[in-house]
Amino acid sequence: MKNLAIPLCLGLLALPITVRAQDQPQDAPPAPQSVDDKIQELDQKIRVLDRKIEIDKEAADEKAKSAGQATAGKDGFSLRSADGNYVLRLRGYVQLDGRFWTGDEQKPQIETFVLRRVRPIFEGTVYKIFDFRIMPDFGQGQTVLQDAYMEARFNPAFRVRAGKFKPPVGLERLQSATDLLFVERALPTNLVPNRDLGIQIGGDLLGGAVSYALGVFNGVPDGSSADADTNNDKEAAGR
Repeated sequence: MKNLAIPLCLGLLALPITVRAQDQPQDAPPAPQSVDDKIQELDQKIRVLDRKIEIDKEAADEKAKSAGQATAGKDGFSLRSADGNYVLRLRGYVQLDGRFWTGDEQKPQIETFVLRRVRPIFEGTVYKIFDFRIMPDFGQGQTVLQDAYMEARFNPAFRVRAGKFKPPVGLERLQSATDLLFVERALPTNLVPNRDLGIQIGGDLLGGAVSYALGVFNGVPDGSSADADTNNDKEAAGR
């Protein structure tokens, strides 16, 4: 009898606990968001996205300020630093010449086509004041350094150039080969120097209406170039 009473008592004790657990109400489902709440949530997301776009744009602008610029066009290729202090330009030209004679008499030369000029040109600017130019020539089966100089542009009225370049004598000689009507210059141009080593000052006055150039050079024979002097005498030239 005692053995039967113990399980019965335990069952009576557990019954209220079970009933109380079943009587407790379950968690109510969350109330649906109102239209205003949804609008505020979307507005917040849009604000976050707009700010992210602004941050990305600021980062891109900052990167663009520190990046250089490369361009290509009819004037050649160029590289420029972000601050404009360093500029490098690359261009060049090739001119082909044909030498043929008529008649059956003895010809002075072999009839042939000739690469008259093959000239890559490297130009640049350093700190927006100092320009340089290097122009070799690979035409006619030989290599010659035509131009190699640096020029300081202190202002339009005063520039200083030093190196190997054309002395300021001979109007047609001072013209670029790309501006000539024919491949060859006229015969009188052979009476003035081609290129010479020296230093020159020059500039433009009266808004460019007047220009001047004065220089001291090693001195070369007419129509020729040289990379060194052959005597102790020097020559002056101006226009």
